[in-house]
Amino acid sequence: MTEFASPFMLAYDPKLKAFLASALFVLPWLVYQAYVLGTSFRQRRGKPVADTNALADGAAKLQAAAKAAKTWGVETPADAAGTGAVDGAASAPSEPPASPAPAPSSSPALGGRTLLFLGATAFLSSFAKAWLARVLTKVPEPYLDEFFHVPQAQKYCRRQWYDWDDKITTPPGLYLVSVAMETMWSGLQNGCDIWALRGANTVAIMLVALTASACRAAFERQRNTSTVAAWPGYQSAMSFYALHTGFNVALLPVLFFFSALYYTDVYSTLAVLLAYRLHLFRVSVPALEPLPVWSDILAVLVGFATLAMRQTNIFWVVVYLGGLEVVQAAKAVRQQPANKAALLAAQDETFDSLPNMVRLYLWRYSRGDVHDPSLATSWPDDWVLSLLSVAVAAVSNPLVMLQRAWPYAAVLGGFAQFVVWNGGVVLGDKANHVATIHAAQLLYLWPLLAFFSAPLFVTHGLYYAGVAWTMVAGGKTAAGTKNDDEAASEAAPALTEAAFPEGEDTKDGPKLPRLLHVVAVNKAYYPVYLVVVFDAMLAVVYWNTLIHPFTLADNRHYMFYVFRYTIRRGALVRYALVPVYALTGWACWRILWLGLGGSKTKKNDGTVTAAAAGEYISSPFASGQTAFAPVESEEDGATSTAIEDNSNKKKQARQRREKVSSKKAKSGKGKQAAANKAGTEEDEVLVAVTEDTGPQGVFLGFLDEDEDGAATASRTGPTTTTALLWLLATSLSLVTAPLVEPRYFILPWVLWRLLVPAAKDAAPTPEQKKTRSLAASLLSKLDVRLLLETAWFVAINAATMYIFLEHPYQWRATDGSLMDGGRLQRFMW
Repeated sequence: MTEFASPFMLAYDPKLKAFLASALFVLPWLVYQAYVLGTSFRQRRGKPVADTNALADGAAKLQAAAKAAKTWGVETPADAAGTGAVDGAASAPSEPPASPAPAPSSSPALGGRTLLFLGATAFLSSFAKAWLARVLTKVPEPYLDEFFHVPQAQKYCRRQWYDWDDKITTPPGLYLVSVAMETMWSGLQNGCDIWALRGANTVAIMLVALTASACRAAFERQRNTSTVAAWPGYQSAMSFYALHTGFNVALLPVLFFFSALYYTDVYSTLAVLLAYRLHLFRVSVPALEPLPVWSDILAVLVGFATLAMRQTNIFWVVVYLGGLEVVQAAKAVRQQPANKAALLAAQDETFDSLPNMVRLYLWRYSRGDVHDPSLATSWPDDWVLSLLSVAVAAVSNPLVMLQRAWPYAAVLGGFAQFVVWNGGVVLGDKANHVATIHAAQLLYLWPLLAFFSAPLFVTHGLYYAGVAWTMVAGGKTAAGTKNDDEAASEAAPALTEAAFPEGEDTKDGPKLPRLLHVVAVNKAYYPVYLVVVFDAMLAVVYWNTLIHPFTLADNRHYMFYVFRYTIRRGALVRYALVPVYALTGWACWRILWLGLGGSKTKKNDGTVTAAAAGEYISSPFASGQTAFAPVESEEDGATSTAIEDNSNKKKQARQRREKVSSKKAKSGKGKQAAANKAGTEEDEVLVAVTEDTGPQGVFLGFLDEDEDGAATASRTGPTTTTALLWLLATSLSLVTAPLVEPRYFILPWVLWRLLVPAAKDAAPTPEQKKTRSLAASLLSKLDVRLLLETAWFVAINAATMYIFLEHPYQWRATDGSLMDGGRLQRFMW
């Protein structure tokens, strides 16, 4: 077939047709996923299938009864108890309403999730196969790095295991996959030809989409234990957001581009995602239950499989996933009966000096009472305390840590042995791939993330534009206002009570705690922190801007032109980019929060909401309380979710409310409010609940009633330790690479993207439900940002594909003679 063969001729190529037929092995998995999604959807709509278990059947009957009651205007006990309460969701009405109207037999949203799954799968599969077909037509010969990878894979297909090209720097994992897939169609000739090798990545990109969706769904379940208790069907649910996110991950232009070329990036990403999914299963096991032995063995095998794809995956497996396992083990230490009893016995302890404060919290951390708040409510001092608390818990309980994290330690040990045996990390071409310190990579990271994820910042941009306009107009933002009742209901941080034993309105008290209170509790250090970060960026630009010779010499990569028109323009341009690095870095960090606007602490009736689930707050500088494990009620024997309530914090909160109430009474303000609170404060429990105070977002629950909690769970952001470990793994994987390539940023972007929560939703009014069209109803169930992201990725992919295929060129010397044998060169990432 010539280079100018028609794509219609390619459709009749028996080799390609045989490969596409072999790719159908993915279909059983797709059909199974569609069945699971459809089954869980029918269960949540009150139509359980035949193999539904008793729990789901009871939940379905409760939902059907509740829906029928709402149709006739009857309030069910579950409604009275509140849809978010665990007890209310678990208790069924004693008897159905009299003569209820039958529930509607169909809904416009029925099967919507299954249709979205099948539609997204069909679109991604068609897009990937069309891209593969065009590449095989226009570029039938190996191109660029394929000159090394394709012949090496064909050597492996001929079982020449020890014949290695010294120009190849990565391990042979990709070639082993090709050998395994070659045996699947062993009846065909040339089963390891370039069409099959490239096509294997087309299959892998489909698996990336499925695995990324599964990872996001599992992350939502892991961070929303209370949601699982409140919605029994949620365990089998996958939110629209998780599903759409997974397919957008596969469409990432830098990743999708190489799905039709024989590069290691797609399978490397798939291997890390599989390791991440296994980790999410492991952390879903209850704290006091032993992990299955098979999960330990599989963690070791999958860890080595990721290293067989690319050496830098060691940072993602050991530092990121292994670090998350250590954090989970540290949190499990608190659930041990001895530690729980000790912490409960010492919950009334306070301190009156800084040495006593340090001793008290070090002791609490050693017992597993770690500090790991939601990233939305954390400050830089919380970041330090989070890492410190986990480190203290790990050092104080080494056997517990080793019991949980030994698979990742084994992977690290195996990698260390490989480095000693190989004489370095890189397999071949060591002269051009010398490990170095390249801190500027961390500056380039943020604009790259912001560029590819630009549609995700739409709602944030509109929100902050509105805030700026309001401030210019002289108004007050919703996030910046807090009334006296809310301020009174907040539990004071422990340091506040130590610094101001007589109340914050007094000037008496120890001077050093008062100074620390101003710095740490009132966050007076934050302007200094911003200046230090900005100066550090300037220092990196001045001392550590490295330009690899490959970047200067190879004009086939887009990064050549990025450096040509920015970094290489001169020192002034380099320093002018520092505000861009700072702004995009803040934006990428900010989008990981739970919602727009600020967050505030408010009173709750004891119900754990999705926003507070998974938070561990143990800091002398922060207010709020952490979540206890489920406890058994002695009255009815039902399991309910309780709140771990430190008595000293309750006492401090009551004292603060009494002080504010007394001040109001003396000034003649708030007397009625203080009287209404009298007699009820003894039974009130304060929980730290992150509440969005920004504008209404664009993500509406995929069901109007949010029956399975999946839409609520999709608004889950990461905890502080998760975000910090991601940043640490990203830093280690990038700063050691002297060459700047967009492909190096694939895994940092993918794992960052899986942490981004959905936007805040707004429940439609009954009038809106009646009047809106089917199209509007469907759009209301999707995050519009994700639709924009999909369109953005498709547009970038189409542009880069067109340039790669239709605009080749030839290298010429200064005298006009052809270089590189007159081969056609093409632009690529």
